[in-house]
Amino acid sequence: MTTNVNIELSDTSVKWIVGGACFLGVAYLFYKWVENMPEETIPLPKEAETFSNLPELAPKEFEELNFNEEVKEKAAKSFSSGDYVSAVRHSVICVFDIVRRKSGIDADSTTLIQTVFRGKTPKLVFQDMSPSHITNAENGIVDMLEGFAKSIRKVHMHATIEISKETALREISIACYLAEQVENYAVPAKPELLEAAE
Repeated sequence: MTTNVNIELSDTSVKWIVGGACFLGVAYLFYKWVENMPEETIPLPKEAETFSNLPELAPKEFEELNFNEEVKEKAAKSFSSGDYVSAVRHSVICVFDIVRRKSGIDADSTTLIQTVFRGKTPKLVFQDMSPSHITNAENGIVDMLEGFAKSIRKVHMHATIEISKETALREISIACYLAEQVENYAVPAKPELLEAAE
C-alpha cells in the first residue's frame, strides 16, 4: 500500500524554520568561543551543525563575511594587512557603537547592554524575533550580547594575544551577526520614542 503525503509550508513557516536553524548555528559558534571546548564534546543538532558550517557563519575568506557591512568595513583594513587582533577589535567596537547610536546611552561593555536592554526601564527591546507563540526569544540575543562583551570583547580589549585568520573570521562573523540583530530588530522600548524617531 502506498500513501502519498503532501505537506505544504507557507513562506512564513519556511522563513522561521530556516531562521531558527541559522540562529542555532550562530549560537553554537558563540558557545564554542565562550566555553572554549573541543567541538567533538558538544552535542549539536544536525541542522545547526550544517548551518554553523555555512560560509555566512564559518567564512573561510573575508569576502564571505555576511550580515552587517558596517562591521566589515571597520575590520577590513586591519584584516587585509594581517593584523587579525585589530580587525576583531574594530569589529567589537563597532557592535557597541551601533548599540550606543540606537539607544543614546554612553556606556560600554556589559554596562551598556544591561542599561539598554535589561531592568524595569530598558531603552531598546527586540521585536519580531520569533513567532507569536514563542516567548522571550529576544532574551537570547541580549544574553549573546552580554556574553560577547564578557568574552570576545574583554579578551581583545584587555589582553595581548595572537589569533589565526580563521579565528578572526569567526569572531568578526559573530560581531556582524549581533550588529545585524541590533540594527534590524532593536526598537525603542516606549512607543512614543519610536514615533518620535520616525
